[in-house]
Amino acid sequence: MKKITVKSGANLDDYKAYGSLFIMVDKFLQETEAFPEKLKGRTIWMINSTAIGGGVAEMLPSQMRIMRTLGIKIEWLVIEATENAFFNLTKRIHNAIHGSGSGVFTEEDREVYERVNTQNVEKALEYIADGDIVVIHDPQPMPLARMIRAKRKVKTVWRCHIGLESTNETTEGVWDFLSVYYPDYDHFVFSLPSYVPESLKNKTAIIPPAIDPLSHKNRMLWMSKCLGILQQSGVIREQLPMLYPNYQHQVRRVMPDGSFNKVNHDSELDIIFHPTVLQISRWDRLKGFKELMEAFILMKKENEKKTDKSSMAYRRIRHTRLALGGPDPAFVSDDPEGMEVLNELIEQYKGLSVDLQRSIALLLLPLDNPKENALIVNALQR
Repeated sequence: MKKITVKSGANLDDYKAYGSLFIMVDKFLQETEAFPEKLKGRTIWMINSTAIGGGVAEMLPSQMRIMRTLGIKIEWLVIEATENAFFNLTKRIHNAIHGSGSGVFTEEDREVYERVNTQNVEKALEYIADGDIVVIHDPQPMPLARMIRAKRKVKTVWRCHIGLESTNETTEGVWDFLSVYYPDYDHFVFSLPSYVPESLKNKTAIIPPAIDPLSHKNRMLWMSKCLGILQQSGVIREQLPMLYPNYQHQVRRVMPDGSFNKVNHDSELDIIFHPTVLQISRWDRLKGFKELMEAFILMKKENEKKTDKSSMAYRRIRHTRLALGGPDPAFVSDDPEGMEVLNELIEQYKGLSVDLQRSIALLLLPLDNPKENALIVNALQR
């Protein structure tokens, strides 16, 4: 278990400066006016499984900064695990909640699940005091609540960021496996009403997904800044006058032989001059990278069957690029499938024709510097 430091960033006045957010910030301040006094002397502890590379890890810093602006004390802990079996198990749980894979879990699985959380609880208890509020995110640290409550008088909340709008045998199996931990929580938070298991519907609040409009990944970029980031990160060749030096860790691209090298080492990506289909996420089967690549390849092949090579429709598809980007899997400790999925995509890419390979880019986005990573994603999606 380690404590994560959250650096200062945008505050509520910064959000309020945006006309589209002004009314909502005022409403938020009115609704939360009594919170600091009610929470005086107490700390809210956010606990999840990674500080880098996941949606929760990206969301928490913004939320924590806003709550600290209100005068609420809030901290962040991340569980640690050295057993590959643990994250292999929690990935299976993650997939099963999405209705994928098997919903069968054994007592051996539970032993691994609880053993790793037990290894983290003593460190957590060094931080957590009686009266605090513990918010546990997603399945990985779910067993911790019972262990913490055995030693501390705290309120516990489980926030689940994943789910499926329907049920099947797999989802029923995984929720049954997790149900033994339900009594350890005072309240639950899900993203959609349809994600909530039937037995939790009366104890659950719904908080829809949201993004931070002022984060480095989402804030507006001027064209000059956007092009500068693409050049600094190696996505486009050096052609522009630069205010800042190149990033130390640059974007890499899969080469025809499956190795990684500079983005434009073998052929120009030229995404600023071509219509581009872009997907950026974790290397996760559920994200649909493989299916998107196959659909793009089919579109390209069908386009070449057209007889009128001078038509606008033909030329538009002919010039279209596909860019699939994801983080270096080595940085995402709680997702053991990442490298496996990436390798599957690389093998698929290696079997393509030269023409198709030049139209498709598999991009490995560096996570050495989270700010630079966020700016690269922002610039790519512009």
